Order: sequence, then structure tokens, then C-alpha cells
Amino acid sequence: MNLNKINLTKINNDCSYVDEKLNEKWLHVGSGNFHRAHQAYYLHRLLKKKLSNWTIIDFEIINSKRNKQFNNSIKKQDYLYTLLTKNKKIKKFILGSISKFFLNNKKNLIYIKKNIDNNILKLVTITITENGYHTDNGNFAKNNKDIQYDLKNDEFKFKTIYGMLFFILKSCIESKKKITVISCDNIENNSQNLRNSFKIFCNEKNSKFIKHIDKYLIFCNSMVDRITPKYNSKTKKEIVNKFKYNDNCHVESEDYISWIIQRNKKADLPPLEKVGVKFVKNISSYQEMKMKILNASHCSTSFLASLDKKKFVYESFNDKKFIKFINSFISRDVIPYLKKDFYNYRLFLNSVLKRFSNKAVPDLVKRTTINGSKNLEIFICSSMKNNLLHKKNIKRFALIFASWYIFINEKKNFEDDNYLYLKKNLIKYRDPVTFIKNITQPPIKYLINDNFKVKFKHYINLIKNKKLKLAINDATK
Repeated sequence: MNLNKINLTKINNDCSYVDEKLNEKWLHVGSGNFHRAHQAYYLHRLLKKKLSNWTIIDFEIINSKRNKQFNNSIKKQDYLYTLLTKNKKIKKFILGSISKFFLNNKKNLIYIKKNIDNNILKLVTITITENGYHTDNGNFAKNNKDIQYDLKNDEFKFKTIYGMLFFILKSCIESKKKITVISCDNIENNSQNLRNSFKIFCNEKNSKFIKHIDKYLIFCNSMVDRITPKYNSKTKKEIVNKFKYNDNCHVESEDYISWIIQRNKKADLPPLEKVGVKFVKNISSYQEMKMKILNASHCSTSFLASLDKKKFVYESFNDKKFIKFINSFISRDVIPYLKKDFYNYRLFLNSVLKRFSNKAVPDLVKRTTINGSKNLEIFICSSMKNNLLHKKNIKRFALIFASWYIFINEKKNFEDDNYLYLKKNLIKYRDPVTFIKNITQPPIKYLINDNFKVKFKHYINLIKNKKLKLAINDATK
């Protein structure tokens, strides 16, 4: 039996709202697993409680083969899919909070425009990963080839989020409607930074639109959290065996979930606070804590775990040497420089370690190594800078970068938007210190001192000589 509306009554489900009249007030850009386990789940809960009549249109900027295949699959399921949350117990939810899945074409964009014109569309949320924002060392990369494409073409042809936002802004101006924009990616002050980059984009494309940005687009910073692994075919079999139906679009996640949004009275949102979303006056401290503790814990161990032949994240976080290293790194190199008296950071770290050790969530180490050059910049470098400014020992940072250096040297293929650039410079700069000093991502040229150089080379030699455990133990002390 396949999952769809016809068979829904035969399946034990909690999707009671599926036949109700709902309004497509929410547009989400970047419809990956995380979105369907997070934003779509929050709306599902609202719909279950009959606290909203909203539904989501999912939109993909890139018409990739994967997105086209998913479009076909989710259509056959009437946009229904299963979410399994896993810890000691497995919970099953069937979600119907997404009403459409749109690829990037003129027909679909005209449909979205009509929703804006008719004052239906109220909210745009975004999960396109950090690389989708096209920044270089924190600055808007206006010379990027995809950005240049968007600048040169009309509003119905674009390859980036900026082209998408221009299309939305132009539609808002024409119909005099306001829309809230919320970035849900791991970038400090994510929506405000998006707004700032978008202003530069508009100035290049058509400067007369700049004055309308703040009038029609309301940007709210946010922070999201839920571990969501990549698609797992074993889970598909699990659904068939346990629940007796077939689902080609399932997602799985941990049972923990969090969404914090910076409050803006102008924003027109569903009552998300009634299903656990937290609205705060200032989100920067929450973002900093998550990025420098949770994301940094992933980033600092991902390459070490790969070199240690670990397949799943939980293996690292059930390994004593890794746990000791993370505790030492976060406690000594990160927490001392976070905002004082804001949060019990030790308690937060403990919760992170517990979540990452969850064996029921088979999150791949390979996933955590994707775009390592960017992740090191975002999650590690600022803490490294703090330690250097205070003349602290930076040996743990040296080990993190040494593990990344060995990783990109040894791996014939690794997923990184800077892959070709990195490979080219590995050939150009044979000496590891020279390589690190001359690459732009991560931008640590200004961070390197004699202490770093010595420890960096030392850990490279240890790892090359199959003494990874010794390197980790030495850095932990």
C-alpha cells in the first residue's frame, strides 16, 4: 500500500486536516530533509490543533536531477510523507502541511506572483545552506557567475536566492503587499545579513528598488536546531515492515527540535509560539551559542572521525577520546569568550553531547564534512581568534586544521564548493603551512603564529604516522 490521500484512512495517522481548505500563505525555499522535519513539522502541529489555516509551497531554485525526482515522488503521494523521530522510542507522524512542490520555472513563479497579488502569501522561509548566500569572507560575492546571471536577466530567470527575492520584491511593490522573510541557515544574524546582501544586489540590478526593500520585506533573524540525517533506504524498509505502507519521501530526525525567532511586530506569522517556537527580542546570543558549541562540536571532530574510519556521528560521541577532546575544546577554548551570564553553557554542551551520541539517529560523518572549508570559517575561526588575542594555547585548533588538511589530501573526492580551488592549491603549495597561509577559505592567514605552525606540523606528522589517538590525547591535555 502506497502513501497517498486515498489510502490515508487505512493508515494509522495524525493528518486529520488533509481535506480542510487551507491557504498557501507560506513559501519555503530549499525543501530538503531538514525543512520537512522542522518548519513543516511545526506547521503540522498547528494544523493538528486547528490553530492555523496555512499551508506551505516548497520551492527549489536549482532544478537538479534529485529535485526533479523528488517532485515526481511527492506528487504521487499527494504531498504526504512520513516523519520518524527517533531516540529510545520511535514516533511516526504523517505530515500534510506542504501543499505543493515547485521547481524553478515561469509557470510556477506566475502562480506564486498571483498569491502575492491576492494577498495570500505572507511568509518566506529559507534553508539553502550557508553556501547559498554567496559570500566571500563575510562579504557579498557580487562577481559570482550565478549572481551575475541574476543581475543580467529578468525577474523570472534566476539561479540564486537574491534573484528569487527580487522576483518577490517586485511582485510586492506591484501589489503593495508585505511579506516576512526568515532565513533558517547557520549564519550569524542570518536574515539581516541576507537583507544587507540583497540591498547590494538591488543596487546593481535596479537601484530604484532599494527604497522599497524595508517597506515590503520584513527580515527576521532565526535559529533552528534538529539533527536530520540524509535519506536512508533502511528507514523505508522499516516503514514497510512496521507500519505496512510504502513511502518514497520519508524523513527521519532526532526527537529534539528548536526554533527561535527574533520578534518583529510587523511580521505576519501563524501562532508558532503555541507549538513551541520561542520569540526573543535579540537572537544573537542564542545564535552564537549554537554555532560555537553545537556546530563547532560537529565541525571540530568531523575530519578526525573520518580519519578514524568512523561512519556515523554517534560513534565519535560514544568514543572516550573524542568526548574528552570536545569537552576540553569547548570548555577551554570557546565558553570563556561567550556572553557572560546568558546561559548555562556547560549544561547546553552536555545536551549536545547526549544528542550526538544518539544511536537511533544514523547521521553520517560524511555529511558533517561537507563544505568543510566554509564550516571552519564560520564555526571555528572566531574562537581561534579570541584565544590568540588572549595569548592562549591554540593546539586544539592546530589539530582541527591538521585533520582537515590530511582529509582533503587523502580524499580523492570530497564535497566542498571550493573543491577545485583547494585541490589546485594543494599542488601549488606543497608545504602544509604555506598552503594554509595562502588559501582564502578558511581565512586564517592572519591567525597563524609560531605556536600554531609548530603544533600544526606536529599533528600532521602524527596523523600521517597512524598516531591519531596520540594526537587527540596530546591536544586534549
